[in-house]
Amino acid sequence: MTVTITARRAALVVLAVLALTVVHIGATRSGGTPATAATFAGAASPHPPTPPSGGPGVRGEGLGLWVCVVYEAWLVGLLGEDGADVALVAVGALGRRDPALGSDLDLVLIHDGRPGIGQLAEQIWYPIWDAGVGLDHSVRTVPEAVSVSAGDLTAALGLLDARHLAVDPVLSASLVSGFRAASF
Repeated sequence: MTVTITARRAALVVLAVLALTVVHIGATRSGGTPATAATFAGAASPHPPTPPSGGPGVRGEGLGLWVCVVYEAWLVGLLGEDGADVALVAVGALGRRDPALGSDLDLVLIHDGRPGIGQLAEQIWYPIWDAGVGLDHSVRTVPEAVSVSAGDLTAALGLLDARHLAVDPVLSASLVSGFRAASF
């Protein structure tokens, strides 16, 4: 019997393994009770753990962080080491670390005029599409992103929650500071 593994199946297997790992970590770190985002972040929770209902696992606030952990590990892997002069930035719900299960990914690939940026973008976007995950994406320089946000309310609202994911944190920071300087 021959088993064919497609990119989508491979991505789903990786997501399932990561999910089981995160659920296990959340349950053991919180003494068998549902984990909170503060628990995952290694900080003390401001609230006592919620008693388990139906067994250990990730619920509530911890669920959004669980989804982020899974997506971010995958996205960083997709970008790989070929990321000089680029930054992958999460915006919207992923930027807030509050995505819902099944929601799309809102991503901006920021570059500094890098040649061949289209090929790098395809290296990231195509596996996401192949896995059946919704994607709202853009590829821009910092000035382009700031200019677009001045005339597009959706883009501006997304940048309010911009958060660096991978490669060049200085480029991500310049996006956030440029957006804030132009907007506020």
